[in-house]
Amino acid sequence: NFGLIVQNTLAFCDHLVAPLQCEAICHQSLIDNISILNKYKYDIGATWDTTYIRTMVGDDNDSKYFCKAYEDLGVDVCPYPIRRSVMASAAYLERESILEYHTKPGKDGKTTIADDYYNVICDIYGRITNGSKD
Repeated sequence: NFGLIVQNTLAFCDHLVAPLQCEAICHQSLIDNISILNKYKYDIGATWDTTYIRTMVGDDNDSKYFCKAYEDLGVDVCPYPIRRSVMASAAYLERESILEYHTKPGKDGKTTIADDYYNVICDIYGRITNGSKD
């Protein structure tokens, strides 16, 4: 069940962005949540668009399996994943955004996790504005 704030937010939103964590422990909960969202959307007659972002994506077989499973659901999945990153975890521990932590002096600068977030933001912005630059 959603709380009143979530219900009101969903009732008036035009576009919903939701993460899909590509790990086994989260998979069933995410499938259940997608069903709950779709049912609620139908029940209230809402017309929002939903874009899902694949997160915690790694090079392992589990991540590949879950990425494929989400695409097979027929939901709108952003083509740019957010990869699993040690640097992202380190930024959290330092209480900084990934962009702040990524540009700190002395960091190797070889990670592309900040680029992952940038690509997702650009894609979502394009969807919401229908490709408009304004």
